[in-house]
Order: sequence, then structure tokens, then C-alpha cells
Amino acid sequence: MAKKHRADDASLKLAEYLTEHAEVLHPLLREALDPAYIHGKKEFLRTWLQSQQDFLAGRPPHTTEWITEIANGVRKAGAGLADLLEQLRRLRLVLLDYCRQDSSLGDHGPCHEQIRRLAEHHDRKSVDYWAQLQRETLAAERRRQRAIAESVRRPFVMIDQAGVIQVANKRFTGVFATLPKDLIGKPLVSLCPPETGTELRRCLRHQTSKGLREFVGRLIIASGKHAPARFLFEPLFDAEGLRDGATITLEGPETWPQGEQDFVVPAIQAFVSALPACLQVFDVDGRPVYTMGDVAGLLGRAAESDLPLCCHVTRVNGKKPSDCPCRQVIETGTPFLGELSVTLPAGQTWYQCVCVPMRSATGEIARAACLLYDDSKRRQLDRHLQSLLLEYQQTPLAAQLAMTVAHELRNPLAVLVGFAEMLAQGVPASQAASVVDKILHSAMRCKEIVEQLLELGRGGPSERLPMDIRVLVNDLVQPVFSAAEQGRIAWNLPSLPSPVECVPGQLAQVCINLLRNALRASRGRVSLCVGHEPEHIRMEVSDDGPGVPDELREHIFKPFFTTYKDFGALGLGLSLSQAVIQEYGGRLWLAKKVDEKPGANRLSGACFVAELPLFQTQASALSGDASGSETAQPPDRKCILVVDDEPDLVEMVSMILSMHGYRAESASSGVEALEKCQQNAYDAIILDVQLPGGLDGTDCYDRLRTLRPALAKKSMFMTADTMSFQTRQFLSRIQRPYLEKPFLMREFLDAVRGILEE
Repeated sequence: MAKKHRADDASLKLAEYLTEHAEVLHPLLREALDPAYIHGKKEFLRTWLQSQQDFLAGRPPHTTEWITEIANGVRKAGAGLADLLEQLRRLRLVLLDYCRQDSSLGDHGPCHEQIRRLAEHHDRKSVDYWAQLQRETLAAERRRQRAIAESVRRPFVMIDQAGVIQVANKRFTGVFATLPKDLIGKPLVSLCPPETGTELRRCLRHQTSKGLREFVGRLIIASGKHAPARFLFEPLFDAEGLRDGATITLEGPETWPQGEQDFVVPAIQAFVSALPACLQVFDVDGRPVYTMGDVAGLLGRAAESDLPLCCHVTRVNGKKPSDCPCRQVIETGTPFLGELSVTLPAGQTWYQCVCVPMRSATGEIARAACLLYDDSKRRQLDRHLQSLLLEYQQTPLAAQLAMTVAHELRNPLAVLVGFAEMLAQGVPASQAASVVDKILHSAMRCKEIVEQLLELGRGGPSERLPMDIRVLVNDLVQPVFSAAEQGRIAWNLPSLPSPVECVPGQLAQVCINLLRNALRASRGRVSLCVGHEPEHIRMEVSDDGPGVPDELREHIFKPFFTTYKDFGALGLGLSLSQAVIQEYGGRLWLAKKVDEKPGANRLSGACFVAELPLFQTQASALSGDASGSETAQPPDRKCILVVDDEPDLVEMVSMILSMHGYRAESASSGVEALEKCQQNAYDAIILDVQLPGGLDGTDCYDRLRTLRPALAKKSMFMTADTMSFQTRQFLSRIQRPYLEKPFLMREFLDAVRGILEE
């Protein structure tokens, strides 16, 4: 990443020079490139030239877009990384030659040095992006190979030219009673006796053979025995026609799958010993012939060995052995699956019982097998979960909806707020300021609504501020409505300051809800009237519509009640608004046709009245935004690893770090993050809690505590999942800093400096 620098006069002069001569440079640059790589696209050259201008002017050069375009063009043409770097070298030569011919630029040494530094940055970014493309291509190829392998209905394996296993399907790994990861990287000959290994090596050495070869060999299966199999050997070739390994499909006679029986019984024993369960086989007379597991531990010392397990349970409950499910299984041949229980002075114990018939070679029932599993803990857990579910269902439905909506909005809002804030601060300056301000204002507005919805869902207190109702209406309510809608609303605000203690975004949303309802019901006019009284303010929102029918008035504030379902309304606006006003110590109601204190500006239709306590202090002015305070840049370029699977969010965070003097690298999964941490040194790591694959942020952190304990102490988290019990429990356990998405740039940088200074 290009080192942040202060642009000197010579660099600024060169940047202006390139801007003035851009149209002349474009055709020269296009002639220097191989047309097969860019297909005559002018936009790529404009973006490339703009990055030179940004760097010379002291602005961060944005290289991702144009590197992506030219790298993809080079790949489509069948070329490699060297061709990509050659194209960039040609562009730099054209730029330098053009500048040397103009004497008005003076001494070209400093300019040449700046372009050389930027060239190093471009080459490094190109190499990194090309490596990423190669990794993605290799991963896609691996996924394609695994899909092909699993589609084969027989044991199938793919080996390289050295005979090492690259891909194996589940049918192949099942022969060895292991997992694919335990076989990948092993030589195939290590799974075969010597004579079969010799034949495999002979097949691999035949470089000119292109057809399918077959031979009969053996495999050393899980039990250590040799199982016969027919090997179907098919060679593979690379793009240049050279041998590149082979695929092998196995076929076997009837004895071939029977090798699995050698490890079935040990596997069952391992499972039964690990569970609170017992397995028993008994004959048709009910005499146990084989028992596996701790019977005394499961049923107590009263268990008798001359009875099947299930008969013991039924006898304790006062039933006869003839009533036991196993008798029905033996008599009817139908398996039984159900619950049995034992009532003892210490309490009731529940068991899951599975009983199946076992037939002889002639088809007659000769044995029965019974599996008894202690199910008491699961039933206790079920009852506990049911109580939690009932408690959860008793929470307000609006709060549940708030938690769901807020969580779903967090990730896209994090990207929107971050980029909008950077753009509003002047990066890049080519964007229209008015558009940027609207983007930032809307993003921050959504952020406030999300946070307040989460507060409602958590049931915790909100952070309130003294806010003048006039400022709130002018700054937070009016901009939400279009010019046409504002023209229909009469804004009657008090002349005196009218501060109320509230969460500004929350109270603004109440006003917006009331005004939107009024606009929908009105015939053309709506009135917002705020009155200043000694101890409270009174706000009336009225319209000139038909009003609310008497039969609907008592339902108007109920959650999900609406007369506009056909228009997609949910019916939550009024119920949430009333809850917010009541939380502030006020009240919200629907006025009667003839009210005891009708406002002078009230219209003839429906009128909603809100009363809020007046904030009784003169120190109610809002404090200024501290976001503009200057912060010292870090003394050196710390390197920070950002781990998140949202590409836009990673790019945003990396740009923030780069703008403030840090170096940033990224990883999209926990596995990739651990690999980078073992290969490189980082000053800090930023982790998302939820990551794709088998290693999420929590697992990655636990691994770091063992592999890189110093880096684990320099970690922080960013997450959109703080409403999850598991996430809150994890963050509480590790006591590491974390940010909830979305977050402000200032908050993010403060947190980064905090972990670096620990």
C-alpha cells in the first residue's frame, strides 16, 4: 500500500499537468498497450491516470478497480502475471517520456521518484490480486473435482504424478473407516500391499499410455486385512499434453464390502460407551446373550441379568414381562421405538427404547436387540427450553420484530455509514458535496433508528439528551418528506425554546409516523402544531380527512392493527410511538371530536395529541460533535489483519486504516486468518464473530491464544450479532473490545488505538 506522504510543490504541479493533458495522454497510453488485454476500453486508462494524479496530489490512490479490469483481461487472453506487469511498465514509460519532453515542469528528478514509488505500489497490488485470483481458481477447481468424485457411485480417488492422493470420495474413505482429510496428501501405495503398489507405480511410469488400464490388486482396509479389488486406472494430462496424475475407480466382488464388518462392532462399542446407553441382544425366550454398556449405572443395582433391559423397566412399573415391547417385536417382527419410564422415590427417569427383530438365514426371528438410552436430561432441557420459549413469547411482538429488523440491517448499514462518512470528509473530492451530505445524513438517520429498535428489544434504557423540539422538527423531521409533502403540512412551531429530554432519532420517528398517517388520511392538508406550556409541551398532528370511526378508536394503538394492509402497512407505527412517548413520561392519545382544549390550528379530521415533560434547565443545548477533533497520527505504520467475509466492509475498514497511517491486510475466513498469522507478523487483529466455514471468529480467537498469544492480546471484534446469547456470552468471557455494526470511523479508530496501546 502506498506510503502516506505530503505532496510537495513539484508533485502538485505534475498532478495538475497530468490533469490538463489527460485527453492527449489517453491515445498515447492506449497505443502502448496490447489491445487483446483491454479491448479498447477507455475507462480503464482514465482510472489508471486518475490514480497517478491522486498519488502526486497526496491523496490515496484507488487501484482496485483498474487492476481488476486489466488483470481479468490478461487472464482471458491466456497470459500470465509477467504480461500484466509488462503492460504496467509500458504505461509508466509513456507517462515519463511525455513529461520529460515538457521543459515547463523543471527538474524531473522528484517527479520521477514519485512515479517510481507509485509503480512499486501498483506492482505489489497487482501481484497480490493475481495471487488472490490464483487461489480462487484453485479453490474452484478443487470444489469441481470433489463434486465429480462424489458423483461416482463406486470408490474413487484422484492422484498426482507422484501417486499422492489429491481427491477422494466418501465411498473410498469409507473403505478405510476414516475421513477425507486423513487421506488427502497420503501416497496411495501406502494403502496397498507391495505387489499392488508396484503395479500402481508401473502405471504411473507409462508416460505414453493414454487409455484405460485395468488390473486386480488389494487394499489394506481398516481392520488391517487385505481386500481384493479391481483397479480402473485412467491417466490425466495437463494443457500441454503432459501426464498429470490419474483417476482410479475401484470395483470389488461380494467379499469387498464385507471388510467393513471388521470395524462395525468396535464402532458400536465406542458409541455406546460414550453415551448413557446400553445395548442388549436376547433370544426368543428372553434370555440375554450379549450385553454392551454399563447396565448397573443405567438402571441401578436392581437390574437383573436374566431379563432384557426393556422388561426390567416395565416390571419396575408393575407390569408383567409379557407386556414388554420386546415380546411384541418377537411375535410380530415389527420394530418398536418409544419411551419407557421408571418411577422411584428419588424421582422419575425416562428412557428412549429401540427394539428390533434379528432374523436367521432362513428368515425366522431368532434374536432381538434392544437399545436403552437415558433420556431424562433431554426432557429436562426440553422443559427448560419450553419455559424460555413461553417467556420469549410473552415479550412484546413489536420488540421481537425490532430485534430481527435491526440485526438484518446492521451489515449493509456498516458499509453505507463508513463510505458515506469518508466521502463527506472529502475522499474523493470529485463527488458533489450535496449528494454526499444526503447520503451521510440518511445513513446516520438509519443508524439511530436501528440502535433505538435494539434498545426496545433489549428492554434496556436509552441514552437521552435535552433537545429543542424546534431543532428536532427542522433538522430530523422535515428533510424526510418531499417538497410536495412539506407543502401540504402547516408547520406551527413555538417561538420560545422548547427542550425535552429524549433520544432525538426516536422522538423524530414518532413525529414522522404521525405525519405519514395524517398525509395518508387527509384530503389535502395536514397540521403539526407544537405549544409551549409551563410544565410540558403539547404537540398536535391533525388532518382534514374523514377522521377515525368510533368503532376503531379503541383498537387504534394495538400492535399490528391497521386499515391499510392492502398498501403493505404493518400496523406498528402508532403502538411503537405510544410506547416511546410513555417511556419519556408523557402520553399520546387520539383526541375526541370535541376536545376540552382544541388547538387553534387543529383541522377537522383525526387529531393525535402528544404531551411531553418540559426539560427544566437552561443548559439544554446539545453539545457539539466531537468527531472533528484532531487526533495524532500513529508514530509508525502498524500492520493490522482484518478478518471479515463482507468484501465491501473489509475494503472500507482497510481504507480507514490506510488513511490514518496503518497498513492493513485482510482474510475472509478463520482458516485463512490463521494461515496468515503463522506466516506473517501483525501488530493487531480485527475479527468478525460470524465467519464462513468450520472456523468462526470465536474458534479463531481460541486458536490464536495457543498459537499467537501476544496477537490474541491485541485483538478486537466487530459484529452484527450482539443480540445472540452465544455471542454475548463469548464477548463477556474473553473481555476483549468489540464494536457493533454499524460504527463511526472515530469509534473504530479509537478502538484500534486502544488495543495497540494496551
